[in-house]
Order: sequence, then structure tokens, then C-alpha cells
Amino acid sequence: MNKTQLLEKNIRALVKDGKTLDLEYFVILDELNFAALLQAVRHHAETVFAYRINAAQGAGRDYRSQELFSGRATQLYSCLAPFSDSDIGVVRTLELWLLEDFSFAVVANMQVILGEGAIMSEYRVVKTCEFSEIHTEIPINLTDFARNLRDMCRDYEKAGLPSYEL
Repeated sequence: MNKTQLLEKNIRALVKDGKTLDLEYFVILDELNFAALLQAVRHHAETVFAYRINAAQGAGRDYRSQELFSGRATQLYSCLAPFSDSDIGVVRTLELWLLEDFSFAVVANMQVILGEGAIMSEYRVVKTCEFSEIHTEIPINLTDFARNLRDMCRDYEKAGLPSYEL
């Protein structure tokens, strides 16, 4: 099985376990160009850190802690967690990451934003990497998820992102 087929298999398995009455995501997934999605996933892959500080120029120094995963990952989906408080600049999200081996990880991300965005602090912790626990850890809107994947494909197809040897 090649990487494109493995990516498609794992995404279809993920949505198969979801519970929704909105079936628009089936149509979107059937029209997806998984080869383009694989290229977009590779292009957007990043090193994910357990703790990170991003500071605007002159506001401080950027910081990176140890890596959360051994290798690069691509965020496919995120949603606000119930403990958001925009009044004080704290936002908690749950994120679905695609790892290099095409498995998934659910990650909790706590962001603290200071000085009107001059400094952003992020703390991430892995909630689960077990496939069977994904839907209990993160409420995935399957239609929004499928739309995110479609948008990633369009980024690759229309924006002229580079092609990678995979």
C-alpha cells in the first residue's frame, strides 16, 4: 500500500466511526484528490512542541521546549474546548494531528495571548494516540473536517505549493 492509499484508508476509517446526520462529508471525501492532500499535508507539516512562546519582534525571545512527537505532524482539525475565556486572552482548543506514520493524535492546546498578541504562549499535551479513543476525546464535526481537507487540497492544486518526493 502506498502513502496516498494509506492516508485515504486512515481518514476514511476515522470518519466511519463518527456520528452525524449530516452526510455532506461523504460527498466531499469522494471528490477529494488524496494525492494532492498528501502533498499539502507534507507541505504543512511542522515540529510540534510541548511548550512554545512566539514573541513579536522587540517583545521578547521565542522559545521551544522538547518535541511533543518524534517527527513532524500536520494539524488537520481543531475546535474550541469548553474552557475558553477570550476576556483574559486564554483559549483552550482540542486539535487533531496527523503524524508521520499516518496515525492520529488528539492534543489539548492552551494558548495565553499577552500584549494584544505581542506574545503568545502555547502549552500542548497529548490526550490520546489510540484510534479507538479519538471520537471520545475530540468532538469532530465531520463536515467541517472534510471541508478542511478539501481546502488543503485546493491550496496545493491552486496555489502552486511545491511538490515533495514522498
